Amino acid sequence: ITGCSRKAYLNYLKEMKHLIHDLAAANKEIILFSSEVQDYETIEMLYDDFLKDPQVNVVFVKEKEDLLTLYQSLNLVIGTRMHSMIVAVSQFVPIIGLSWQQKVVEMFKNLGIEEDVLAIDDLSKKRELLLKKTNEKLANNDQELIKMRQRKEEMRRAFAINYEIIDSLRQHLVNV
Repeated sequence: ITGCSRKAYLNYLKEMKHLIHDLAAANKEIILFSSEVQDYETIEMLYDDFLKDPQVNVVFVKEKEDLLTLYQSLNLVIGTRMHSMIVAVSQFVPIIGLSWQQKVVEMFKNLGIEEDVLAIDDLSKKRELLLKKTNEKLANNDQELIKMRQRKEEMRRAFAINYEIIDSLRQHLVNV
């Protein structure tokens, strides 16, 4: 977590370990990965506590193709990196965000799913809610996939309008 104190980072690790433990205890398969190479030190620290747990695995993503292949096997992404969640949405994978940056919250607002992002600072208080959201999204995975398709299409239309406006402005400036 960029810019946080050592204490906040260690608390984050502790909360992530609790979450992984709770999900594994509920017989959920957990794949730890990152779209950022610099995060693998943290992932390895998390994974050290679960080496003997068959429910928990690590996948090292080296290239874009590795990441896209991985997303095809996922039913849900619980993420802290905005880019990993953007890729998840692009691949129609439901997401739950753990925000340590305002840009993550804003992304969820833009998608109209702000109820699916939780502040990392509040994770100890919101762990039960996170587990509930996880279970709901997994239990209703088909509906969640439909929602992701709808969100992506809405974003595509919004960006298309932006491109039209920019193109119109560009044409107007050229003519001036």
